[in-house]
This record gives sequence, structure tokens and C-alpha cells, in this order.
Amino acid sequence: MRDAVRSTVLNTALALSRSASQTDPSAQSTESSEPVASSSSVNDLAGCGGDVWAALDKLAGDTVALQSDSTVTVNAEVAAYFSEPLIPVKQDPLAWWKANEYRFPFLAQLAQVNLGPPPSSVQSERVFSIAGEVYDDRRSRLLPQNAEKLVFLKFNLPLLNFKY
Repeated sequence: MRDAVRSTVLNTALALSRSASQTDPSAQSTESSEPVASSSSVNDLAGCGGDVWAALDKLAGDTVALQSDSTVTVNAEVAAYFSEPLIPVKQDPLAWWKANEYRFPFLAQLAQVNLGPPPSSVQSERVFSIAGEVYDDRRSRLLPQNAEKLVFLKFNLPLLNFKY
């Protein structure tokens, strides 16, 4: 299960880093300025024998190297995050991310998206509706702990693909 979560986080962070490097003009200018300057020099073109296609192939190879560098960065960030100790249950995860966003920049962007409040109250209304069905006059001897467990199971068993 932990490996599946790690894989999902890694894939999402890689997609985020690729989209950020494609849409952020400052990231493009800093990353692409180095290969363009080095590949456009006279020595590099001479090393390609004056062939324009060989020079373009070399430039494309430099771009692939830059993409693999960002992949390595994201991989290292995800590995460092998963090696961190778990925070206590009573600690605020938003405060933790605020304190550690400089260490995990790609994952902090994912946390902003995923730790925000839901855009509507539909889920909470569903919970209250199910709780109203569980607390019925015919179940007058149902303990509150058991009713809470029944509501929890109603919503979480389908997430585990439990066949009932």
C-alpha cells in the first residue's frame, strides 16, 4: 500500500514539475539558456562537422538531459519526504507543510491542492443523511460508538472494494 502511495505521489510530482517547467518562463529561461549557449558556440558546431541536423540533435539531447535532471530532483524530493518521521496525529498538517515547503517545493504544491477544504458540502450532507438512517427509532439500544462505526464502514468499505 505504501509503495502504491509513493508511486502515485511520484508520478503526480513529476507531472507537476514538467508542467511547471513548460509554463514558467523563468524556469525555461534558466534551464534552456545553458544548453542553447553551449550548443550554439562555434566549437560545438564545428564538432558536428557544420551539419545543422547534428547540431539540432545535440541540442535535443541537452534538453532530454535537463528533463532527466528535474526527474532526479523530484525523485530525491519524494525519497526524502518518505524518509521523514510521521508527524503526531494532533499536529496540524498545514502548519507542517508551511514550515517545510522550502524543503519539498513540488510536494508542497501537491499538498496545497489536496489538503484544501472540499469545494462543496455534499459529502458532509451525505454523512448526516446516513447517520439519520442509522439512528432510527427501531435501534433505540444502539450505542453511539457502534453507530459511529456503522457510518464509518458505510463510507469506507467501498473504498477498499469490499464485496458485501
